Amino acid sequence: MTLPKTLSDRKADRYNQVFAYELTLTIKPNDELQGKISFSNSLLNHRVRLQIKSNQPFNEMRAGVPFGFITRENNELAEWNKTYSEMPVNVEPFEKIISGVSQDHRLSLFTQDSKEYEYQADNLWITLLATTDSLGKPDLLYRPGRASGDTTKKGHIMMDTPLAQQFEQNVTFNFTLRVDESDVAEGTLHQWKESLLQPSIAYQKQSLNYFVHRIDNKIQSFEQPLSIKAKEHSILDFGDIDTLISSIHRSYYTEEAFIVRFENPTSEAMNLPIAELFKGKTFERINAIEEKQSYTESIEAYSVLTFLIT
Repeated sequence: MTLPKTLSDRKADRYNQVFAYELTLTIKPNDELQGKISFSNSLLNHRVRLQIKSNQPFNEMRAGVPFGFITRENNELAEWNKTYSEMPVNVEPFEKIISGVSQDHRLSLFTQDSKEYEYQADNLWITLLATTDSLGKPDLLYRPGRASGDTTKKGHIMMDTPLAQQFEQNVTFNFTLRVDESDVAEGTLHQWKESLLQPSIAYQKQSLNYFVHRIDNKIQSFEQPLSIKAKEHSILDFGDIDTLISSIHRSYYTEEAFIVRFENPTSEAMNLPIAELFKGKTFERINAIEEKQSYTESIEAYSVLTFLIT
């Protein structure tokens, strides 16, 4: 497509620069839609967004946040100038997953390449790129945030930001879409997100490849033989108990101890059979800096529960 290259071209209605992009869509076996958008930025002072159109208006958005979701609805912007000095905008952040709830279904998007969305009626927009040549402009139609300040106010200066134009830089945006019933459980979407976040792990038989992606110089010999001789070794076995674990790692302060942090990404409290999960182990509840806390087996909504295991 041909678009104005600069702000001056846009004001003069001059369409003088080709903006090319490539969109690849793949339907996965589970009926999810996987997409990839690639382009080289050939314009200045502009924004690129992905628009997704639903067949029903969105009633609300459930935006991903650490350990759960937050529900947002658009604020009414009619007669905004009676309350605000600058026009507010319904542009909001999200973390990896954004889910639009309609009357009969729920459309969810996962991506690690954007953190900003907007919706109106049956349209959802995801920001792919936003560029500017300076911060602190006083003549904006609207100002999303006030990080740079307004140059018409005392104490603020306008600052050139040529690198923020990202001119001729290559941009790639990957995403995955799925559609569910409108009442799909938040835990289901959280597990879907976690499954997409899991990296693909592969091992290379080094004797077959000595020239590409060499790993021999990364392998170090152990100072002493491993004490475990068996092919399998287990220190915890939760069996068929359904749990969500945020992290497992060694303790920073207690020798030969490790940390297990359970996660509840739903809007309702969750109870866990802690004694059964840690059968045969010594355990105590702690916080993020390994301070002892009062014992409980309940995880509050959108929260975590951490234990020190010895």
